[in-house]
Amino acid sequence: MATRVLIGLLALCFAIVTSGCGGGSRLADDPVPPITVTFKYGPPDDEFVAIARVVSGFAGLWSDDEGRLVLMLVDPSQANRARIAVSQLFQFTPAAFAEARIQPAKFDSIQLVGWKDEFFMRCLSAGVVSLDADEHRNLVVVGATSEASHDVILGCAEGIGIPPDALDIVPDSPVIPL
Repeated sequence: MATRVLIGLLALCFAIVTSGCGGGSRLADDPVPPITVTFKYGPPDDEFVAIARVVSGFAGLWSDDEGRLVLMLVDPSQANRARIAVSQLFQFTPAAFAEARIQPAKFDSIQLVGWKDEFFMRCLSAGVVSLDADEHRNLVVVGATSEASHDVILGCAEGIGIPPDALDIVPDSPVIPL
């Protein structure tokens, strides 16, 4: 009798795990819906945010020095969905992904672009001359002149919720019109 109960419990556990009910998220296997780009931030931010809305943790795309595509992902289990979404939106062929690399990211495109937009709306101060959601480094990058107050920039960034490890303040100079 004890053997039957044990076999029954093992069969039940196996059924639960293989059905996905107890084995974690199946989101990585879900189909990728059509991607709609909302033009708000400018390229490529609009496209990266659109992909991140359907591929959890998508943080950007770029080409390395050897010309290979690099997909930035918070969750590497989303790599296949990211490839499908990027192919759909940018019309890449499967061959473009043959040597693609997956690079881990801490922040997704929705977070980075959202923080960049909030900073632009609420934190521009004297000496801030550029702003970027940098998909290569997975940071919000603030370009500032030597006259800019780093304390003011850091305080405002903290006030809108940008984590210190998501922000880089770099020396920059103003654009001079031709």
